[in-house]
Amino acid sequence: MNKTVLLARPHPFIATEMAPLLEQCGYKVVKPDGLADISVKAKTCHAAVISLAIIANINATVEEVLREIYQVNPQMPIIFASLLPYERAASTLTDLLDKLDIKARVIGVASDTGAPASATTAASYLYLAKEDMMGLKAREYARQLLLQHIG
Repeated sequence: MNKTVLLARPHPFIATEMAPLLEQCGYKVVKPDGLADISVKAKTCHAAVISLAIIANINATVEEVLREIYQVNPQMPIIFASLLPYERAASTLTDLLDKLDIKARVIGVASDTGAPASATTAASYLYLAKEDMMGLKAREYARQLLLQHIG
């Protein structure tokens, strides 16, 4: 059975770069019809991708979408995605998680020390930047992290 990944806060980057990568990993991709549909779909999906873009196809903030998913399924693997490199997005995401009282690390293709991050770390959320989808080597590493993170 294929695992299903919810594109919880889709954006064109998510549709053009992340969705094909997820499908290449063997995951089925679904999109919500709106904020109210997120909690319904989060009950049956295996993971969720949340775009950090200012404007998305769902009329809700990153915080609202994450809160909806977390209330329904706090153990769901979350992948954040945006155009920003990991170094610029990690502190913003850490602040958001702290604000929601979610105890988790944000990991990416490279940690802040430059060493590869492990997606198998307990209580971690994965972050993928557009640059992580570019080039065969980076895309393959991002694919491996997705497989580890989602399972």
